[in-house]
Amino acid sequence: MIAAESGESAGKKQGPPAAGARRTLSPKLRALLAALLMAALIWLPRGLALDRFVTADEHAWLARSGNFYRALAQGDFAAAFQRHHPGVTVTWAGLAGFLTAYPSYAHDAPGYFGWLTEEIEPFLRSQGYDPVELLAAGRAFVVLSITISLTLAFVLAVRLFGLWPAAAGFALIAFSPFHLAHSRLLHLDGMVSSFMFLSLIAFLAYLQERRLYALILSAAAAGLAWLTRSPALFLLPFMAALALGAWAFPLGHSTAASRNRSRGSLGRLAGMTALWALLAVFTFVLLWPAMWVDPLGSLRQVIDAAGEYAVEGHLKPTFYAGEVYAGDPGFSFYPVTYLWRTTPVVLLGLALALVAYAARRPPFDRPGPRFAAIALALYAVGFLLFMNLGAKKFDRYLLPSYLPLALIAGGGIVALGAWLSERRRATLLRWAQPALLALLLIVQAALALTAFPYYLGYYNPLMGGAARAPDTMMIGWGEGADEAARYLNTLPDADRLTVASGYTNGPFSYFFRGKTLPITFWHEADYAIVYAQDWQRQLPSRRAVAHFSRYEPVHVVQIDGLDYAHIYDLHQMPLPDYVTDWGAAIRLVSYQLPAASISPGESFRAIFYFVNLAPIDSNLNVLVRIVGPDGQELSRSEGWPWGAATSSWQHGVVWPDGHDLAIPPGAAPGYYRVEAGFYDPASGELLDATNALTGEPAGDLVTLDYIRVGDPPTRPAHPLTPAADLGGLVRLTGADWRAESGAGLRPDRLALQAGEALTVTLFWQAVQPIDVDYTAFVHVAGPDGAVAAQDDGQPLDGFMPASAWLPKQVVADERNLRLPVDAAPGDYTIYAGLYDLATMQRLPVTRDGEPSGDAIPLATVTVRPAP
Repeated sequence: MIAAESGESAGKKQGPPAAGARRTLSPKLRALLAALLMAALIWLPRGLALDRFVTADEHAWLARSGNFYRALAQGDFAAAFQRHHPGVTVTWAGLAGFLTAYPSYAHDAPGYFGWLTEEIEPFLRSQGYDPVELLAAGRAFVVLSITISLTLAFVLAVRLFGLWPAAAGFALIAFSPFHLAHSRLLHLDGMVSSFMFLSLIAFLAYLQERRLYALILSAAAAGLAWLTRSPALFLLPFMAALALGAWAFPLGHSTAASRNRSRGSLGRLAGMTALWALLAVFTFVLLWPAMWVDPLGSLRQVIDAAGEYAVEGHLKPTFYAGEVYAGDPGFSFYPVTYLWRTTPVVLLGLALALVAYAARRPPFDRPGPRFAAIALALYAVGFLLFMNLGAKKFDRYLLPSYLPLALIAGGGIVALGAWLSERRRATLLRWAQPALLALLLIVQAALALTAFPYYLGYYNPLMGGAARAPDTMMIGWGEGADEAARYLNTLPDADRLTVASGYTNGPFSYFFRGKTLPITFWHEADYAIVYAQDWQRQLPSRRAVAHFSRYEPVHVVQIDGLDYAHIYDLHQMPLPDYVTDWGAAIRLVSYQLPAASISPGESFRAIFYFVNLAPIDSNLNVLVRIVGPDGQELSRSEGWPWGAATSSWQHGVVWPDGHDLAIPPGAAPGYYRVEAGFYDPASGELLDATNALTGEPAGDLVTLDYIRVGDPPTRPAHPLTPAADLGGLVRLTGADWRAESGAGLRPDRLALQAGEALTVTLFWQAVQPIDVDYTAFVHVAGPDGAVAAQDDGQPLDGFMPASAWLPKQVVADERNLRLPVDAAPGDYTIYAGLYDLATMQRLPVTRDGEPSGDAIPLATVTVRPAP
């Protein structure tokens, strides 16, 4: 067992020499003042301007909080189950917000509201209440609960590490931008991270001092954490392992510790740990009324949902490190996002703590703080590994690891200050430790407060800050949508405008005076808003995003120099080129296909949005096909559209239609075409389609887009450095080549025989949307400049023309050549490029910003006579 160490004596040992006035303060008063000061430091950056913006999920938690309030008021305890997270503490905070801002809600509400769309908001407005005000009221109680939790944790941390290390660590936590961001929201992550941290600190305090109040506090905090988010169950095995570690490695007085071990201390410790678990379960049951009436059913839903999240991943695509993922983005996700979301001060403190720990420097020179520091580090790393078991990953899910690492970093900073104090004997410099703490706190606070109130917009400057963040991090969770609404509210007759927005429920609609529609209903809107993460995730579709990228927005919302929202006046834009009409009755206005790669053997859902333009006499079937480059059909789905037969469609109404399509297990990696059409099941005849933009015939099966299956090649074996830019439209990033004999291939020089075949694979990357179907060429030119062999043609033999390429997309295009059998020996050069077949005009080439003709030299070929 860890020997008890007085927090007061530890504080004196680590602190600076006391000034005269401080000698009159009693230890209890000093501890009280420190706690009050820390509480203020925690609350101030969190508790102000709580009505400035709304994140994507908070409208749902507002509705769930109202439902929770009504369920308790009506005695309908089963309805206290609102979500499988389970998020009970969030709904308690939201309930408190209703009690302060709209106390009669439970009586006035006509029933329970859903949260997939805005259902509670029209009711609140009809009663004269602004959803933003109710949300801010609930947020205030989230801030209060987090402030109390962290203040209690600080008081206990003083007993573990001493006053100055605890003060430094909690100051870093108080101004941690990422924790600040989430601890101001009616949401889960700020609360669960704070409750888990309090539980851990209190348990460590119990192991050190054997005070029952610490065990009870730890258990209560654990129960609150479990009520918030199910991954907090990590505490259960970790606390057991922590107790076992405290028994196995007694770091206090060795003789007494050994004697305690021999007298059955393990059994007593196991008993107290079991008591901790029972008290945590008691808290869990006590505060969740659904557990009073249906405990097994409630637990089963929580556990089943946790398992689904672990296996299935994201319902919507996510962006990480330049790629769109539908599933697990990989092990590196959490470590990399931590580096982006933490601060240079914390990273410096962690490095200093590692050195101080290894050198046994204060505050890591005594057994108690050393054990606590190891426990905090293992907790942070262990939780990261635990969360990596799941396929569904968001940077905020790792937030429980941020707080213990910040506390360790505070110890490292104090260690440096103590070392400086020991070596600075001049009276003027004996305050090195508090001066260093003040300086680093100012830097930490400045990093956070300059992002106020959009703390989510902070990115670590050591990683490149906001300028580089879009290359790795998914940008935005609702921030910026409020500013878009405020801009549109300044337009004439704003209350009569209709806006299509990716953030429909809450982030934009809570602030906009007019009508808000989903982005897929853009055809009914006056303006459309495309957000940063829409660009990154290619939502609602790749071609929709490409369409918007062709035009200048009327307004751009920026946060810290980063574009968060582009606003487009749809009256000044033509129809997207994918909008398709079937006869005069049906129009495709939008669709959704996965931008992420689909693995062979997996299925995906394609969703289409059709508008009825005129009455339809028959019930038509929709046919959707997946076709490969060889023209073979991989998968198909056909039948009546979702919801209703076409003969019952109402004029002007949008009818969504979904199709589940399976990719065969043996499908080769590459791009596949998605085709769609309508046919009359009585005759089997396909209806002719027309491009709505041009009025030109589009055939009977329309190519809507392409999906990526598996991992088609994107990185050439022989990259071009620098890459070749063709007309500002396309880059050639490199090439691969393969000789018929398979010999004599080097990065820049090939040895071939006359008459031998050569395959060259070109790696094209689109820079922006392309309007022309350019022809690719590969020429082999002899010493005299004459073309000895060539292969010109549409990329991928016309299966995926250049006009179908979208920005950042890499296409590997294979070209096949054969040298003449009578080719003269000598050095030949391989060239590549693109040209417009209609005009025979080649795209100009630039390399590193300098003009470089209209053909790109790839390699030299040394031709030998045929045997």
